[in-house]
Amino acid sequence: MSEIINNEKEIKKRNRIRIYLIIVSIVSIILILPTIPFILAAFFMFSAPLTHDSIIQSISVASLIFFPFIVFGSLIPSWVLFASKKHFLSILFVSIPILDAFIYGLTMAYKMILCNGSFDC
Repeated sequence: MSEIINNEKEIKKRNRIRIYLIIVSIVSIILILPTIPFILAAFFMFSAPLTHDSIIQSISVASLIFFPFIVFGSLIPSWVLFASKKHFLSILFVSIPILDAFIYGLTMAYKMILCNGSFDC
């Protein structure tokens, strides 16, 4: 009897993880489309004076440019890990694009709040 209950709990856990993987995968892939114009314009962020010395600016541009590569580079291994029943690692891998978007958001907020929207801070 306890074997059946443990099996049901494992199935429910696996289904919750699968739903999380599906949602994050879809959202990450959809977010690639709006970032394309920003990626094309990212190189102009260094045209202002003193922006090439800004670490925050470099982190912001790098997180933006590498976002599509991070999405596909993390979603494929996460599904492979999920199929091989390494659930914790699959959750970590699928969360990498969220971390990248969070880093980009933090750098933009930093520039808007502490630098008054200037890119040379």
